[in-house]
Amino acid sequence: MFQTRSLTTGFLVASLGIAAGLAVLGSPNVASAGDCDGLKKDAVKAVCAKGGKEAVKKAMKAAMDAAPKDKKLKCTSCHEDQTTYKEKGNAAKDFDDLLAANFK
Repeated sequence: MFQTRSLTTGFLVASLGIAAGLAVLGSPNVASAGDCDGLKKDAVKAVCAKGGKEAVKKAMKAAMDAAPKDKKLKCTSCHEDQTTYKEKGNAAKDFDDLLAANFK
């Protein structure tokens, strides 16, 4: 005899596994707890809490694009590197003076 019950159960389990996998892979990028550690500015913390590091990068780039053109800002104007994003001494003041108004 053909075992329809175990075959049906197998398909059900496989489809549930696929659905769970798609739900995990398709979920929006939610910030992990470590992404937002060490941030000093409230505006940056808020953006990070909503969308993580990628959202902060995008908002920072948009704020740099809206900053006065004579300042010619780059990431390295305020950060020592693009891996740890360690700030230089001028970072807080430059953010307040040049970027905060356009950082969203």
